[in-house]
Amino acid sequence: MIRQDDGTAYVVDWMTLGNLTRSGVLEPARKALVPGALVIVMGAPIRTAAEIRQRLPDFTREVNPRTIDARTIRTGNTLSWTRPPQDPLVCQGK
Repeated sequence: MIRQDDGTAYVVDWMTLGNLTRSGVLEPARKALVPGALVIVMGAPIRTAAEIRQRLPDFTREVNPRTIDARTIRTGNTLSWTRPPQDPLVCQGK
């Protein structure tokens, strides 16, 4: 959970644990993302459940509207992560 200076809290949607491990980000993230750390997250609000179901009809969960779909995450000089580019053909199921 990320909390802004005004107290507003957000959940950050990141990568799966397996992807964090494979990409070598898990251990640096564990060291950098500690309570009280200054974290900069850039991203977009998560899509609604209805929007997700348009592309993924089997999606059955609801979404927290205070979730940020992370594009970049930084903490001072200890962690800097940017979402890898996505292949549009793979995303479209082709």
